[in-house]
Amino acid sequence: MPSVDAKTSADIYIRQALENDADSIAGLLEELGYPGEISFARDHIRRSRGPHSHSDIQVVECNKAIVGFIAWYRMDVLPYPYAWLRITALCVTASHRHKGLGHALEASAQRAAVRQGCEFIELTSDILRTTAHRFYERLGYVEKRRRYMKRISMDQGKRR
Repeated sequence: MPSVDAKTSADIYIRQALENDADSIAGLLEELGYPGEISFARDHIRRSRGPHSHSDIQVVECNKAIVGFIAWYRMDVLPYPYAWLRITALCVTASHRHKGLGHALEASAQRAAVRQGCEFIELTSDILRTTAHRFYERLGYVEKRRRYMKRISMDQGKRR
């Protein structure tokens, strides 16, 4: 694990998220500005632990309290002959930032990427999260391309 602040290193533990971690993850999602719905977080945890899942959610505990998490999934990307790992969310609560916990979570994702035969790790970050951009750049990430999104209705496929 990367080095963490000496005052907290003995109390740090990174592990796979469990369903009963959903409330903590929902709270961290709220810190990022997303809806913090516990049922939504619990559903993602369940799916990440499924037998055919290519995703994972890891949490970091400090003094037995969850203070951060990272979520990722492995994807095969045509036209490339290798897989990528995409980090979909990474958050450390404000009171525990700048102690090496985000770096430790990212390193956990990097180890998973290597185990799963991935050539790249990809993540996206809102253009306004400039502090996060500097953090990712310190970890070796480079801004590479634009991203376009199109919102569709969840029930669009049900219409005839």
